[in-house]
Amino acid sequence: MAKTPGVSRGNIYWHFPSLGDFHDAMLVAWREQNTQSIIAELKALPDAQAQFAVLIQKTIQTPQTLENSMRRWGGVNPEVAAALVEVDQLRMAYLINLMLALSVPDDVARDPRDFFDMGFHWSGVCVWSCSPNIPNHFS
Repeated sequence: MAKTPGVSRGNIYWHFPSLGDFHDAMLVAWREQNTQSIIAELKALPDAQAQFAVLIQKTIQTPQTLENSMRRWGGVNPEVAAALVEVDQLRMAYLINLMLALSVPDDVARDPRDFFDMGFHWSGVCVWSCSPNIPNHFS
């Protein structure tokens, strides 16, 4: 961050009283930008099919650098790991409700392993590669 134009180490130290405060702010911003704002954007669309289409489009088009970094950080930091669990739960709840709205059978919607191979690499969204039986659920 200190390499960003106009941001010095001193600015970071002045703005955040501790490293923990800086980490907390990063997690809050990541959760908002890469989960909550995307879910809100999708929910503003007219119907579940539109939401699903935009979600897949975002999944394909969004670089995963930040998401991958957060996941690696969570592997060595328990607070980040806890934040990842919370974000994954938010994402899964949205996805399950979306699939139910699309008339995906309840047992499949609630156990998406049967429906998706999940990478959960959200850089704004989860990365999902569709399983071969998706067309059966939408036909």
